[in-house]
Amino acid sequence: MSTLLEKALERVVALPQDEQDAITSQILASLADEDARGETLPLGSPAVISGRIEWGMVLSQQEEWLISVVRALPPEEAGKVLNWARQLADLAGGRTIEWSDSWTDEDLAEATSAALQRFEDQEREEV
Repeated sequence: MSTLLEKALERVVALPQDEQDAITSQILASLADEDARGETLPLGSPAVISGRIEWGMVLSQQEEWLISVVRALPPEEAGKVLNWARQLADLAGGRTIEWSDSWTDEDLAEATSAALQRFEDQEREEV
């Protein structure tokens, strides 16, 4: 047994029986899901939150940065960012959006053209 697992179990054993059962159920369900898929999902580090062990997702550096930026915003502004992200996802229409740190000149021209066209369409709708 790993040291990390030993530490986690020590904390779980100290919890009331109903919370131990809830955590055990979560772990068994996660393992059953992995068995059903035939794969193991990468898990982050465990954290004890309100007496429960929570496993974090493994995030890319960009995803971690995005989350830290949104968390640093006042709640109202963070809500605006999330709404904007939902609008972008809706515009994507289920297509995969590629994350890239660099844009080609063609990408920039296409994005500029699309943004201007959308702006013009909105202007016509308002008139």
